[in-house]
Parts: sequence; C-alpha cells; structure tokens
Amino acid sequence: GARGKNRLAIIIPFVGEGPEAIPSYLEMFCVAAAGSAPLVDFLLIHNGVLGGYYGDACPPNVLFISLLDTESFTQKLLRVMDLKEDEITAVGSQNKLVKILGKHIIRYPYVLVEFKPALGHIFAEYLEGYTHWGYSDLDILFGDLPRWITQEELDDFDIVTYGFGDQDKLYLRGQFTFHKNKDVVNQLWRSCDYLSRLDKRFAEVMSGEKNLHFESAEGCYSAAVLQRTDIKVKYGVKAFTDVHGKDTAYTHGLFVGFGSKRDTTVLYKAGNAADGRSLSMIPPAWFEEKSSIYSDTSKPLQWEVGEKIRMPSVEVPGAKCMFWAQQKYQSRLCIKDTESTDTVFWIDGQLYKQKHASVNLPGRVVSAPFFHFQEWKRYYRSTQLAGFRRFGAVDTFVLSKEGVLPIYPPSYEYGKKDTPSPLGRLIFKWNGIKGDDRSQLPGHNYCLRSG
Repeated sequence: GARGKNRLAIIIPFVGEGPEAIPSYLEMFCVAAAGSAPLVDFLLIHNGVLGGYYGDACPPNVLFISLLDTESFTQKLLRVMDLKEDEITAVGSQNKLVKILGKHIIRYPYVLVEFKPALGHIFAEYLEGYTHWGYSDLDILFGDLPRWITQEELDDFDIVTYGFGDQDKLYLRGQFTFHKNKDVVNQLWRSCDYLSRLDKRFAEVMSGEKNLHFESAEGCYSAAVLQRTDIKVKYGVKAFTDVHGKDTAYTHGLFVGFGSKRDTTVLYKAGNAADGRSLSMIPPAWFEEKSSIYSDTSKPLQWEVGEKIRMPSVEVPGAKCMFWAQQKYQSRLCIKDTESTDTVFWIDGQLYKQKHASVNLPGRVVSAPFFHFQEWKRYYRSTQLAGFRRFGAVDTFVLSKEGVLPIYPPSYEYGKKDTPSPLGRLIFKWNGIKGDDRSQLPGHNYCLRSG
C-alpha cells in the first residue's frame, strides 16, 4: 500500500439549485471515504448547495468547499479559456458567457463531467501540498484506496486509471483517474477545444450553426493523452461495478467491512456464485488477521507478471467501442488483442500490455478499491441507506440494489438495551444456523432480493 510523502486529492465538483439536488447516497459516500484517510482527501467543490449539509457521517478527509453561488462556480470553470480581465469572447462579454454557462450547468449538472480533465488547472489553488490529484463521482463507494494504490503507481506514472476489465478501450475512466500534480500533466487537456474554446462552442449554438452536444471527457482527453510521447500512463483493472446483472454483487451483495477499530473500509464479494456461502463462513474482520496477506501491507494485492508485450498503436478508421464518445476519437481508443487480465500501459509513445495476478483471499472472496453503483443509485432512497454507520453496533454491512443491511455475527445477542436491532425493533433472534434449518434465518424482510 501507499503512504508516506504522497497525498492524493480527489476533486468532485457539484452544483444544484436546492437541497433536493443532494443525492440520497451522499452520506454513504462519506462513511466509506473515511477508510482512505491515510492517503486521500475528497474535495467536494460546490456552488453553495451543500452549505447546509451537515451529515454527521462525513469524516475530516471529505472537505466541503463552497464557492457560495453558481456565478462564482462558473467563473472558476472559465479558467479553461485563460481569459484576461474584461476580454471579449465569441458570445460577447465574459459576463454573458458566465450567465450562459451557469444556466447550462444548473439545468444539466451532468455536463460538469466534461471539465474533469482540467480540474487540476481549474482548482489549482486547492491542490497545494498534494502530490497527486484525481477525479471521480459521488456514486462510488470507496474502499481501502491506500492498500490498492501502489508506490510504483504514485512514483512511476503520470496518470493512473482503474477500470473493471474493458481493456479493449484505451480511455481514462471518469469514475477514477489520478494524476501527478505537475504542470505538464495538468495541462494535457488543452488540445480539447470544447474546453479551451468554450465560448466558440456556445456562440455556434446560439447562432443556430450547431446543436449543443454532450462531450465525453473520456473521448477527447483520452485521445489527447495518446498523442503525447513524454508521459507514462497505466490502465489498471481494479474496480467493481453493477453493470453486469449476473455479478455476485447482485446475487450475494457487496460486503463492506470497517474492521474492529472502525479505521478502514474493505469491499469484498463472492468470487463466483458457487462460493457465495463462504461469505458467511469467514470472520467479519478477516482482513485484519495476522495470517492474512491483506494485513501485510508490504505485499501488493495485485501485481503484473511476465514481460511487457509491445502493441501496435494503429488507428482503426470506423472503429466503434464507446457509444458515449464521439466517433472521431474511437479510431484511436479502440484496440484489439487485450483481455480483462491485461494491464495496459502507454509509456513514452509506445503501447504495452502485461498480465496481472491477484492474491487469493479467504473464502475465495475478491476485493477492490471501489464499487461504482451507477445503476443501483436510481433505486436508492435515503431511508434504504440510513443504517450505514461506521461507529454503530456492527462493523460489517452488505449493500444490494435494495439498500444496506447490517451483518450481525451468529453469536450476537439481541435484547440489550444499548444495542439496536437492524430496524430498531427486537423482532427476532439469530443464534447461528445449524445444518440446513432455515427456520433460524431472519425473516424475509431481512434477506437480499436482488438475485
């Protein structure tokens, strides 16, 4: 794992018109994020809408930075154009451009993702003291980032991005990409004129010349990086996601352990459906046991094996592999002959691939530094996630499409005055399962339904 002199700031911009814009899962994000405190700070930079949010679950490494209003927030975004004071833009005055862009991001907050590549430039004043900066989203449950981010990734690469196995696409993942905090890296986005000539883009829309199309940063920025021969990029496979309906996160849930001291966040799930029962067999804090390789931070959880194999950097006209990115970039980003077991590298103008291996964990569970719940978030209400607490009665939870449930150990005693049951009512006792006696299981209200 990575510690020491390094410090990573993950920047997440957020805008909204009122409290109703605050997602139901913000507190869950905060609770989990605390587990990465030894290495990572999360900077939630907003237009004032989060000023009234005082979630008691938010730890010191989740920083709320208010820019007070949408106008001030928008003026920061316009740093991508390097405008001089009172400089005239393609739409007229700077003031006019601020108002146009401000209305646009309030109406379509999702377009903030277009600015992700330039966040290190836009919010540079908040990055003093950080060796690295990155971008992500709020629909991410972060696990043990310090255990997964390696010293090599921090020292040897300018950009590192984590995906979930779609290695046939050479894009910098919007869910998690981090950079060295140095000027040559922080300015890599400049060839993306949808940012650097933002005024021209809006002028063409206002004149009726063009429609305003969404620009995925994963398209232009990813292609721009591959034009450079002076940087090093690692495309890793270290993520969980909910996009595959047959995944064990659906059938058995995603388990979240905080440890006996409540000072970490470990995400794990069944390696495959056949191993699902083992989730109930392993100790809740299996990752703390001295005999566990997980607790030995001198050993990586994933590493590359064998030789790096050179790959041809060939543009394939008409290639299609990313429906969300503009076609003109896909010819460079769609590659062949890679598998989900490959780590891909872009090193000084040359593409490589190399196999990676992972540790064998107890009960054949698998772990990852984060879980992207891009589908499940559509179903979540705050009441479904309300039981997720770091310093409550239990240290392990399971997340499903239906929400969060605490995992009580078999020896747990209900009825103590100071110990609440999962829903605050003492309606059953669970003394452990003997054989196949299902009558000892909790009632159906407590069982996963996702499968």
